[in-house]
Amino acid sequence: YGVLSAKVEEPFSSKLPGQWRTEFDIYVKPSNNAKQKFEVICQERTALQSQLQKIWDRGRLRHNGQAAFELELVIYVPKAEAQSALRRASVACIQEQLPSVAAFLREQQVEAGPASQRYMAVTQARLRDEAPISILETSRSGSYNI
Repeated sequence: YGVLSAKVEEPFSSKLPGQWRTEFDIYVKPSNNAKQKFEVICQERTALQSQLQKIWDRGRLRHNGQAAFELELVIYVPKAEAQSALRRASVACIQEQLPSVAAFLREQQVEAGPASQRYMAVTQARLRDEAPISILETSRSGSYNI
Protein backbone atom coordinates (compact mmCIF):
# COMPACT_ATOMS: atom_id res chain seq x y z
CA TYR A 1 0.00 0.00 0.00
CA GLY A 2 2.88 2.37 0.77
CA VAL A 3 4.30 2.07 -2.75
CA LEU A 4 0.87 2.57 -4.33
CA SER A 5 0.23 5.56 -2.09
CA ALA A 6 3.56 7.12 -3.09
CA LYS A 7 2.80 6.55 -6.79
CA VAL A 8 -0.60 8.24 -6.38
CA GLU A 9 0.87 11.11 -4.37
CA GLU A 10 3.23 12.20 -7.19
CA PRO A 11 0.60 13.20 -9.79
CA PHE A 12 -1.72 14.44 -7.04
CA SER A 13 0.95 16.81 -5.71
CA SER A 14 1.71 18.10 -9.20
CA LYS A 15 -1.96 19.05 -9.72
CA LEU A 16 -2.74 20.22 -6.17
CA PRO A 17 0.56 21.17 -4.49
CA GLY A 18 0.53 21.12 -0.70
CA GLN A 19 -2.91 19.46 -0.48
CA TRP A 20 -1.87 15.81 0.01
CA ARG A 21 -2.74 14.29 3.39
CA THR A 22 -1.78 10.79 4.51
CA GLU A 23 -5.30 10.26 5.87
CA PHE A 24 -6.85 10.52 2.38
CA ASP A 25 -8.42 7.25 1.27
CA ILE A 26 -7.58 5.94 -2.19
CA TYR A 27 -10.56 4.48 -4.04
CA VAL A 28 -10.47 2.02 -6.92
CA LYS A 29 -13.07 1.37 -9.60
CA PRO A 30 -13.70 -2.40 -9.41
CA SER A 31 -14.58 -2.84 -13.10
CA ASN A 32 -14.97 -0.89 -16.31
CA ASN A 33 -18.76 -1.24 -16.18
CA ALA A 34 -19.17 0.05 -12.64
CA LYS A 35 -20.17 3.63 -13.38
CA GLN A 36 -20.07 5.23 -9.95
CA LYS A 37 -19.06 2.36 -7.70
CA PHE A 38 -15.74 2.85 -5.98
CA GLU A 39 -14.15 0.76 -3.24
CA VAL A 40 -11.59 1.89 -0.69
CA ILE A 41 -8.24 0.25 -1.38
CA CYS A 42 -7.23 -2.08 1.43
CA GLN A 43 -4.12 -1.07 3.35
CA GLU A 44 -3.09 -4.54 4.50
CA ARG A 45 -0.78 -6.29 2.01
CA THR A 46 -2.67 -9.59 1.61
CA ALA A 47 -6.07 -7.87 1.44
CA LEU A 48 -4.73 -5.44 -1.18
CA GLN A 49 -3.33 -8.29 -3.28
CA SER A 50 -6.66 -10.13 -3.06
CA GLN A 51 -8.60 -6.99 -3.99
CA LEU A 52 -6.40 -6.26 -7.01
CA GLN A 53 -6.50 -9.92 -8.09
CA LYS A 54 -10.33 -9.84 -8.09
CA ILE A 55 -10.30 -6.70 -10.23
CA TRP A 56 -7.77 -8.29 -12.62
CA ASP A 57 -9.87 -11.46 -12.87
CA ARG A 58 -13.01 -9.42 -13.62
CA GLY A 59 -11.14 -7.71 -16.44
CA ARG A 60 -10.10 -11.09 -17.83
CA LEU A 61 -13.74 -12.15 -18.21
CA ARG A 62 -14.42 -9.40 -20.73
CA HIS A 63 -13.64 -9.80 -24.42
CA ASN A 64 -10.12 -8.29 -24.78
CA GLY A 65 -10.59 -7.19 -21.18
CA GLN A 66 -7.03 -7.53 -19.94
CA ALA A 67 -5.59 -5.92 -23.08
CA ALA A 68 -7.54 -2.73 -22.39
CA PHE A 69 -7.28 -3.06 -18.60
CA GLU A 70 -6.90 0.21 -16.72
CA LEU A 71 -6.93 0.57 -12.97
CA GLU A 72 -8.87 3.74 -12.18
CA LEU A 73 -7.90 5.31 -8.86
CA VAL A 74 -9.77 8.19 -7.26
CA ILE A 75 -9.07 10.41 -4.27
CA TYR A 76 -11.78 12.54 -2.72
CA VAL A 77 -10.43 15.82 -1.38
CA PRO A 78 -12.64 17.44 1.26
CA LYS A 79 -13.94 20.81 0.18
CA ALA A 80 -12.51 23.72 2.11
CA GLU A 81 -14.93 25.81 4.12
CA ALA A 82 -15.28 29.03 2.15
CA GLN A 83 -16.30 32.00 4.20
CA SER A 84 -18.41 34.48 2.35
CA ALA A 85 -17.26 38.08 2.34
CA LEU A 86 -20.86 39.24 2.67
CA ARG A 87 -23.56 38.14 5.05
CA ARG A 88 -27.19 38.98 5.57
CA ALA A 89 -27.74 42.26 7.40
CA SER A 90 -30.27 41.29 10.05
CA VAL A 91 -31.99 43.85 12.25
CA ALA A 92 -29.86 42.76 15.22
CA CYS A 93 -26.62 43.17 13.23
CA ILE A 94 -27.68 46.62 12.05
CA GLN A 95 -28.58 47.72 15.59
CA GLU A 96 -25.24 46.39 16.78
CA GLN A 97 -23.36 48.49 14.20
CA LEU A 98 -25.22 51.79 14.73
CA PRO A 99 -23.24 52.95 17.82
CA SER A 100 -19.86 52.14 16.26
CA VAL A 101 -20.83 53.92 13.02
CA ALA A 102 -21.96 57.01 14.96
CA ALA A 103 -18.70 57.01 16.95
CA PHE A 104 -16.67 56.63 13.77
CA LEU A 105 -18.48 59.54 12.11
CA ARG A 106 -17.85 61.73 15.18
CA GLU A 107 -14.14 60.82 15.09
CA GLN A 108 -13.92 61.67 11.40
CA GLN A 109 -15.94 64.88 11.98
CA VAL A 110 -18.47 63.95 9.32
CA GLU A 111 -22.00 65.25 9.64
CA ALA A 112 -24.49 62.59 8.60
CA GLY A 113 -28.21 62.30 9.11
CA PRO A 114 -30.06 59.26 10.48
CA ALA A 115 -30.68 57.81 7.01
CA SER A 116 -26.99 58.03 6.11
CA GLN A 117 -25.98 56.50 9.44
CA ARG A 118 -28.45 53.67 8.95
CA TYR A 119 -27.22 53.06 5.40
CA MET A 120 -23.64 52.92 6.67
CA ALA A 121 -24.68 50.55 9.49
CA VAL A 122 -26.44 48.24 7.00
CA THR A 123 -23.36 48.23 4.78
CA GLN A 124 -21.11 47.50 7.76
CA ALA A 125 -23.45 44.77 9.07
CA ARG A 126 -23.05 42.89 5.78
CA LEU A 127 -19.28 42.74 6.15
CA ARG A 128 -17.24 40.39 8.33
CA ASP A 129 -16.86 41.34 12.00
CA GLU A 130 -13.20 42.28 11.65
CA ALA A 131 -13.79 44.58 8.64
CA PRO A 132 -12.86 48.20 9.41
CA ILE A 133 -15.40 50.99 9.11
CA SER A 134 -14.63 53.35 6.24
CA ILE A 135 -16.21 56.24 4.39
CA LEU A 136 -16.61 55.82 0.65
CA GLU A 137 -15.93 58.90 -1.44
CA THR A 138 -17.61 59.42 -4.78
CA SER A 139 -15.29 60.03 -7.68
CA ARG A 140 -17.50 62.69 -9.33
CA SER A 141 -18.34 65.32 -6.76
CA GLY A 142 -15.89 64.79 -3.93
CA SER A 143 -18.81 64.64 -1.50
CA TYR A 144 -19.11 61.79 0.95
CA ASN A 145 -21.27 58.84 0.03
CA ILE A 146 -22.12 57.41 3.42
